[in-house]
Parts: sequence; C-alpha cells; structure tokens
Amino acid sequence: MNKKILFLLAMLLVLLAVAAPVFAQDTLTVLCTPQEDWCVAMTQAFQEKTGIQTSYVRMSSGESLARIRATADNPEFSGMVGWPGGCFHRCQG
Repeated sequence: MNKKILFLLAMLLVLLAVAAPVFAQDTLTVLCTPQEDWCVAMTQAFQEKTGIQTSYVRMSSGESLARIRATADNPEFSGMVGWPGGCFHRCQG
C-alpha cells in the first residue's frame, strides 16, 4: 500500500473514533482543514464504511478556530479533521 492510502485509512480511523458518539444521528458534519480533495475522499470513505450520511465544511485553521469559538454554545460540527497540533490546543483553551 502506498503512503497516501495508509494515511487516509489512519485518518478514517481517527474520524470513526471521534464520531462514535454520533452514530445514532442521521448525519455527520465534519469540519475539515486540509485540501478540498482530501476532505472529499475522507468523507466519502467514512460514509461508505459506516453508511452514515456525511458532509464537510472546508475552512482554514484560523477560520475554523473562530467558528468553533463563536458557536461554542451550539456546536455546528460533529467532528474535525486535519488540524495542526497548535490549532487543536488553542481550540481547547
């Protein structure tokens, strides 16, 4: 297997772990910061693997952080993928 497929599979497993609490829901909305083609591939793979209707919103890390903070009382996203570690830590704080 090439590195890209292994990476996609690893990220799919991370997405599955993050999404575990929402399996009972009808849809999953993912906040995605990598390139558009990567977001499409990940959401399609997740949807095919689980049967859960999946969509994504693609934003930069800075936009994502601002949106998460602005909607903290009423979250829009079921999970997020692709953030650099520094952005993740700022989001937690």
